[in-house]
Order: sequence, then C-alpha cells, then structure tokens
Amino acid sequence: RQGLWVLDPAPGGRTLLYDSGSYGDPESGAREMAPALWALGVRHIDVLAVSHGHDDHFNGLSALRRRFGIGRVVAPRHALGSLGGRAEALASGDRIDLGGGAFAEVLHPTEGIESGPNEASLCLKVVLPGVSLLLTGDLEGEGTALLLASGRDVSADILVSPHHGGALGP
Repeated sequence: RQGLWVLDPAPGGRTLLYDSGSYGDPESGAREMAPALWALGVRHIDVLAVSHGHDDHFNGLSALRRRFGIGRVVAPRHALGSLGGRAEALASGDRIDLGGGAFAEVLHPTEGIESGPNEASLCLKVVLPGVSLLLTGDLEGEGTALLLASGRDVSADILVSPHHGGALGP
C-alpha cells in the first residue's frame, strides 16, 4: 500500500497536514488518519498541503473534510485541476504562517515549471520550535536537481525522503 500523510503540530495547537491519500479507496486513508488525528487531540486542520496531483497524495481530502474542519488547502498550481478548484496555489518563496514563530516555507516548485507532477511536488521546509522538517513529496531526479540548484536553504533536522523513500533517478 502506498500513500503519505505527515502531521506537524505548531505552537498553540495549529496543525499542518501534508498530504492525505492512499491508493485505492479514498475512504481508507481517512479511516486510518482520522482516529490517529483524534488521538492526538486534532479536531481542526488549519492547513492541508497537497504535494501534487496523484491520488495517493490527496484522495482522502473529501473524507477528511467530512470529519474535520479544514482552514486552507494549498497545492502547487499543476495540482489545482485534480483538486477541483478547492485549493490555493503556492510556489517557491511563499510562506505559511503557523503561529507562535512556526512557519512552512515553500522551496519548490518555481512558477512555470513544466515537468510532470512528481517533479513539481510542493516541497515545504517546516520550522517549529526546536526542529525543522523537509517535506519533499514525490520529487525525482529532475525536481531534486532543480530544488538543489535553486539556492534555497534545504537544511533540516528531519527529511521525509522523496517518493515514498524510493531511489532517485538520474
């Protein structure tokens, strides 16, 4: 089974959920995510970031909407069609304020990238008090090269390896 979701709790109880899907039944991801989120005390998702427009990264969104209040849904521009217009487009340089000094900085994609969905994954550097995370979606060789060549600060305490931990192509 393939899918991804990462929860970043920010100071003051604000939440950023990165991706919300699984292959197959859209309800299956939400059936697993909802109890885990409730157990952590999450009743509202302030920001749900979708890395890109492949089902295994967003198909649980509708089911999560039925179970939680969701403030903003953000995604790279190429994914907006897959999300039926229910998201705000973000690109490199944008920043999401999570309160209490916490934030998520968009490192990739740049506007106008012509690569496929994986290569244009929404990459976020999430900075929380005492820890930073780099969330890379399904970046592959070209997208990773573009990110590294961008000059953006990709240093982080925790890296969520691209493409479900898979090997990067040339």
